Amino acid sequence: MIRYLCYTSPVWLSTEIDGIRIISGRTLDFFQRLPQEIFNIFAILSTSPGAKLFSAYMDYKYENQMAEMLLNELKSSGATNGLEEAVKQCIAAASNENDPSIQKLLLKAALFGRSFLCVNLNNPKISMRPTVTVINDLCTNVIRDLRLINNLQHINISMPLTFKQFELIGTSILIDRLLRRNLHEFATSVTKLLRMPAEEGENRILVQWAVQQLVNPSNTNEEAIANAIKAHLGNVPGIPFIDIVKEAFKLKKFIVV
Repeated sequence: MIRYLCYTSPVWLSTEIDGIRIISGRTLDFFQRLPQEIFNIFAILSTSPGAKLFSAYMDYKYENQMAEMLLNELKSSGATNGLEEAVKQCIAAASNENDPSIQKLLLKAALFGRSFLCVNLNNPKISMRPTVTVINDLCTNVIRDLRLINNLQHINISMPLTFKQFELIGTSILIDRLLRRNLHEFATSVTKLLRMPAEEGENRILVQWAVQQLVNPSNTNEEAIANAIKAHLGNVPGIPFIDIVKEAFKLKKFIVV
């Protein structure tokens, strides 16, 4: 299906690492070339390992015996490299897909294939646990990051990113962007999800929140500001209070100091 983008008002184009953002007065669209990782899975008559694994999963889901035949095709001589590659391709396709429903299907296909990596399909006596550990870590990280990326698109956050854009900017810049939008609570949940060190994550967010209380022109009661900061930060270990004191001194809010 071909979708044509038509606009009745001026638009702005912003280049990204993997496409172009098209910004109008009412909408935000993202235009990109179909990622090769997705093409390899969904192309008609594709014979890539990932395409076979995805087809096998869909056949298994609908109780079609073709699933077993496709899984057997993924076996390579003496090892399960074909199946391992298929799992990695499905994970890569999921990370390049922007539709959460298709992401889930691709990840379920990857998990389906992973379950057959516990033993060598040609020789069950040969353990594949090192491979499974690598696949587990890869899958866990991608699922975690996609969960975050999908939440960023929520209307209350409105910060759409693709997986490649997220990898490019990194977590530190993402946190900075959230703080500039006063999304302190969401930023804190991000640091917990990504298990960031306190000094790079939660503590930094709390300091920024405290500084914001100081610079907010609507906050004129210095004693109330000081009490609020103490209530939120007083029992948190590792808070660099010197940064807050410096800002209070610059703003001549000496009660806080």
